[in-house]
Amino acid sequence: MTNGLWIITEFLIASLGVSTTLLSIYASYKFYKVNPKKNPLSRPISYTLIGEGVFGFFTTIFAVLALFGQYQFMPEFYASFLRVFMFSVAGFTTYKLVYAIQIIEDGDRKS
Repeated sequence: MTNGLWIITEFLIASLGVSTTLLSIYASYKFYKVNPKKNPLSRPISYTLIGEGVFGFFTTIFAVLALFGQYQFMPEFYASFLRVFMFSVAGFTTYKLVYAIQIIEDGDRKS
């Protein structure tokens, strides 16, 4: 890939990363504002979107580091730690959503 095309591609990836991260945070805020009594899944969905935002944020950081040729200088321990953090946040927020759905299903079975 030519140098100019590579820079455009990396810039596009970084721009999309920032955009989707901001969109996840905005959507999370909108779901969080919904009254949980009206929609019991609003908060768990909000948390899941925060997890998605965290994932997008750190993925964007990796893309920007690659764009400026700095990724190779990031110590492997830090890159691995960030990945573990990303997957932990995503897993925890997904667990919260699954748990909320289970509570709703258990309530429906009792009715």
